[in-house]
Amino acid sequence: MLPLKYACDILPEKAEALKEKFPKIEMTTADYKTVLADNEVEAVWVLTPNHAHYTITMDALRAGKHVMCEKPITVNYKLSLEMADEANRLGKILNIGVCNRYHKSVELLREMNKPRRVYHTSVGDGRKEAGYGYHFGKRKIPRHADRA
Repeated sequence: MLPLKYACDILPEKAEALKEKFPKIEMTTADYKTVLADNEVEAVWVLTPNHAHYTITMDALRAGKHVMCEKPITVNYKLSLEMADEANRLGKILNIGVCNRYHKSVELLREMNKPRRVYHTSVGDGRKEAGYGYHFGKRKIPRHADRA
């Protein structure tokens, strides 16, 4: 298992509660820039309200970190492309976490599996149906002029 160095939240008591729940977390902070300034940190998870994804992710990429960001990537397509472009320019991985547990197709699979007729389900290229991500690092992102 990878070490977790920080739990970061603007509410220090939330970060402390997380550290108590997961004692392998080394320390807490209320300032994400403290995490980004730490040279030992190679990657960060951005688990913030949607409107904060862009700023924190861009700061993390520019600090040399790989980023796992929860969906939606940003609040609009233009900002999403900027994040993907920045990750590609810097050679960093930007992964967007997507969870489909409430998607109708997943609910249907769960319903079908109640009598245990379906033993393994996957989506597309073998990703588990419970969740998967879009990886934007080190490859071209298709452009759609009508979405800019």
